[in-house]
Amino acid sequence: MCLQVTVEYRFDGGACVPIRVHTVVISTQHDETVTLEQIREQLLEKVVRVVIPRNLMDDNTVLHLNPSGWFVIGGPMVCYGVVYGMLGGMLYHLMASKFLL
Repeated sequence: MCLQVTVEYRFDGGACVPIRVHTVVISTQHDETVTLEQIREQLLEKVVRVVIPRNLMDDNTVLHLNPSGWFVIGGPMVCYGVVYGMLGGMLYHLMASKFLL
């Protein structure tokens, strides 16, 4: 399972206090007999609503549950490859734009 949670914070007397969850991204491998709609419902009910406190979720919280669709073949190499590939691409573009400006 690949998971990313983006949280908005405020500083209060030096403490970093969470205000709200802005975005949740979960991609998880599943059996081929499970529909995409079923996996999204299960992720919402059994992961998001169980793990994230309700007071941190609001109508503007963005949920991306298996956003790339069907995910039968996966595992750590798939998630890490995607995450590090994206981060590497972002870093490359940031460095290129810095040197080209």
